[in-house]
Amino acid sequence: MRVITVATLSSLARARALASSLQRHAPTWSLEVVLVACEEVVKAEREREQTLRLRSVCQELDLDIAALLALHDEQELEVLLVPALLRRLAQQSA
Repeated sequence: MRVITVATLSSLARARALASSLQRHAPTWSLEVVLVACEEVVKAEREREQTLRLRSVCQELDLDIAALLALHDEQELEVLLVPALLRRLAQQSA
């Protein structure tokens, strides 16, 4: 099973809790965290983060995250981006 979650820098702790729970209850499931941040921020977080596989929503959806953050707060973006992200990921995999 492949688990994907969308997170912001402020909700990254919840993604860590999810990763810990999955490791305990379903250790064969993989978790990917799509971070609502620009690629530079995601790269810096990847270097600091040892437990999560982080991906950038900007890279996945080819977005200008700064423009989106000017229009929506982080929590709104988490919800708004999920359908487009799921559609893109479904197109990429069988």
